[in-house]
Amino acid sequence: MAAVAVAKSESSYGPMATLELDAALLQSQWELCDKVADYLSHIVGQLHGDPARYSNFMSVTVNELVELAFKTSAVTGPVKFELYREVGLVRIKLSFHCAADARAAICMGLDGRAQKAALAQDLGRVIINDVSRLAGFADVCQVQLAAAEEAPDGIALTAGFLWHEEQP
Repeated sequence: MAAVAVAKSESSYGPMATLELDAALLQSQWELCDKVADYLSHIVGQLHGDPARYSNFMSVTVNELVELAFKTSAVTGPVKFELYREVGLVRIKLSFHCAADARAAICMGLDGRAQKAALAQDLGRVIINDVSRLAGFADVCQVQLAAAEEAPDGIALTAGFLWHEEQP
């Protein structure tokens, strides 16, 4: 009977929460990164058997995502954080406007091509280092990461958090 109840709850999916900030507001205070990351992590953690522990565990990866948006978003425009519940996982999607070289560096870094094609600009190297750190945390926490360019000058970063941690 318990398996049926779990299956029913996992079959429902859709939007859970949305937070949209002006890029200038996000960039005005570094501390907002922690506040936004805490907010998102607490929501993600609610689907786990031990919400507080899971939220704390995932907050490092979420914080790195938010900090990447803080560092690379354009000065104007929205930074949008969306949470979706899907079968087996929760997805956080960050969408924002950023420069073409920043988008390329993020996509290359998450795609694994960063080591083969280092960008000539300092911005690209800094972003690739940040993306490498993010990818490292995501790997340890079993988080699926993806980046996609959005027209005309935007990017969407997506992180998929498993509902249940895999047992070794």
